Amino acid sequence: MKLAHVSFRSLSGVIHKTQGLAKAAKEMGLSIEFIILSDVEHEDDKNIKFYRLNLPRNRFLRKLFLDYFRYQTINRSVDLSAYDRIILRYPGSIDLAHKSFFDKYKNKIITEHHSIVETELKALEVGRLNPVRILLERFNAPKILSYAIGIIGVTEEIKRKQLEILAHDRPSMVISNSLDVESVKMTRFKPFDGRSLNMISVSTTFFPWQGLDRLVEAMKAYQGKTHLNLNLVGNFEASSKLKTMKETSIEQGSIHVLGEVHGERLDEYFSKANLAVSTLALHRKKLTDACPIKTREYVARGIPFIYAYNDVDIQGEPDFALKFDCCDEPLDMNSIIAFAQNVSRKERLSERMREYAFKHLDSKTKVKKMYEFALSIGSSG
Repeated sequence: MKLAHVSFRSLSGVIHKTQGLAKAAKEMGLSIEFIILSDVEHEDDKNIKFYRLNLPRNRFLRKLFLDYFRYQTINRSVDLSAYDRIILRYPGSIDLAHKSFFDKYKNKIITEHHSIVETELKALEVGRLNPVRILLERFNAPKILSYAIGIIGVTEEIKRKQLEILAHDRPSMVISNSLDVESVKMTRFKPFDGRSLNMISVSTTFFPWQGLDRLVEAMKAYQGKTHLNLNLVGNFEASSKLKTMKETSIEQGSIHVLGEVHGERLDEYFSKANLAVSTLALHRKKLTDACPIKTREYVARGIPFIYAYNDVDIQGEPDFALKFDCCDEPLDMNSIIAFAQNVSRKERLSERMREYAFKHLDSKTKVKKMYEFALSIGSSG
């Protein structure tokens, strides 16, 4: 049986995750190919085939197809007929013409879900057409999911929500996010010296549910003697809260918006940081459970971090992470400083984090589950 995993317009973090899955599948001899459809040029990479989206030349029509004719655009861009199963990273249901796609690949599609699209759109609250997008998602999602012979969710919470939207039983499975641990450099972290606390947060795009405002408010309110420094690596979505962050004045520290940083330069920022910052306001898109790729990168790099959600792969209370309540209240800066002091005294912390990443977060475990799940589903669903 031949499988395809298809992603539509993936961001850099998703591409990195897909590279890990593709590499693992090839090493394990699994008959699964990874396809990424993009509106920019990419060279094929290992077990990933990149296809340029077949879009109209007219700028208005181009945007219309990207936003409202995604399934038709996939149909125009690649022929998936040779595959027995197609795991489709769910591109949403904000679509005006999806039937021809699902008729063509009837009894082949397994949808893979990384969020609840409707609540995510509500959290963004950007653009005049956002209410239209929300209505389309709500109206189309049950119909589009009815074509799927199986459902994959990256958390139990997300998987369960898709089955509720579908209102019918389907084979389903939880397969959380992963990464190729071997490809991530173990940068470790700089022990906290008590005078200057250096923090780093990395995200392809800083959306409102990253909750950086909770940390910034804590930094602004802090009255102690420690100098606070926060490096933000990534892009900022249009949002008044996040835009003002660039001009935020911190009496006891500073915030540096660095934009996209990769390679050795990013390794250097990590090696000089005392702590990393993961997702802090997941409740803004009505979720409690998640598995952010950046958290997995922090563990693989060996840098302790703070977060505020339930991570499906981080069980118990590991000594390398400080968990806060998921809410809108500012964080407690004194607790963060105490945590930095505590982890700096622990022996082999980075090495233990790296071992944990290989055991629980590596792509090999996840891609095997994906492959076996796809093979287990009969064509009738």
